[in-house]
Amino acid sequence: PAAAPAAAPAAAPAAVATTQPAAPAAAVATTQPATAAPVTEAATTTTQPPAPTEAAPVATHPPPPATQAPPVVTTQPPPPHAPSQPPAVEHPPAPIRLPPPPACRGDGRFDQNDACKFNPSWSGCVHSPGCNWNGQSYFGGWCEGGPRCVYLPSQAICLGVNAGCYWQAATAPLNWAEGDAEAAHAAQVAAAAWSAAASA
Repeated sequence: PAAAPAAAPAAAPAAVATTQPAAPAAAVATTQPATAAPVTEAATTTTQPPAPTEAAPVATHPPPPATQAPPVVTTQPPPPHAPSQPPAVEHPPAPIRLPPPPACRGDGRFDQNDACKFNPSWSGCVHSPGCNWNGQSYFGGWCEGGPRCVYLPSQAICLGVNAGCYWQAATAPLNWAEGDAEAAHAAQVAAAAWSAAASA
């Protein structure tokens, strides 16, 4: 059976209401946010911006030089016209003309018959021993070899004197036409002289 109540204690001071902490609330289900699935980074092609393009160097041209005024050309008036002189023509010197060799000559040696070159006529030359008229001789030749030889008139005499002479045969036959022309000319000269003497 229930125990008798104990003597009532002295009045107790007013009970101080002590607020006990409330019983722990029922466990609140704390819903943790769902762990997000790992985000798979998609392979993103990152396009890098193009490297800054260096601007092409600007060609800097120096300013053109100041244009100078063209020099003033002073044109002198032409000199008074002078008559042009014809160009001097240089004439070549005239050739020295040597007199033709005499038609009558000796054998050409230093000891030849030196009188031959003074004989002007064909007939007088070809009839002189030791002389020839362009190779012609009345004797068929002339004797050579020295002063004792050049005046000998025939081959037989030339070779027979035993003086070291030798005979040179004529190099051309006698041209009697030259003798005839000479005789005709001599006749004309004589006739003219006779006529001049008669009329004086």
